[in-house]
Amino acid sequence: MTAGIDTPDRRGRTNLDQHGRNLTGNPHVRIRDVEVLSCDWYILRKTTFDYEHGDGH
Repeated sequence: MTAGIDTPDRRGRTNLDQHGRNLTGNPHVRIRDVEVLSCDWYILRKTTFDYEHGDGH
């Protein structure tokens, strides 16, 4: 079990890896993965995403 993901961290937060997955403001960006690197007082996330350029690649 991981604090902040499965169990509450020391500030009582959970599901920290889910934040940012449902962003839909830009149709050219698709979120692939959100990984929590640290969840002490501040939260450090690594977000992997796909970006579609104007020419389609």
